[in-house]
Amino acid sequence: MEVFDGARFVRLRCVERRGKYAAADVDGFSVCLSGQRRTHNTVWAVEHAQGPDGPSVLLRSAYGRYLFAIAFPAYMGTGSPQPPVLAAQSDLEQDVPPPGMLWQAVHRGGAFVLRCGLGRYLRANGRYRRWRRETPSSRTTTAP
Repeated sequence: MEVFDGARFVRLRCVERRGKYAAADVDGFSVCLSGQRRTHNTVWAVEHAQGPDGPSVLLRSAYGRYLFAIAFPAYMGTGSPQPPVLAAQSDLEQDVPPPGMLWQAVHRGGAFVLRCGLGRYLRANGRYRRWRRETPSSRTTTAP
């Protein structure tokens, strides 16, 4: 977790779609990709926490909510054996954050990917279906 040592704020840049950043949507619930790096909603505040798998971070958006991997299928009927799970913004309602809210940086192929406590990786959507702007998380064990 040395990636986040000393960091108070970060931008989450997409490796697959150059020039795009994970952004908190203005609705206060969604997370999307944005090409506007200088906007306030592409900045995430880093809060260190101890998770079940070791040191983790909570990522708080400009709207005061946390990056969270929702544990229910995002798109029913897609035919996928493991449908994607949406990343969203959520309030911290307990003293102990749920596993879907705890993130760890994992080194993969010259970059870092984020894995939540549910074992899902944050990845950008829209590579093949560009009309989808959501930012899901997946169970893949390889770098997105």
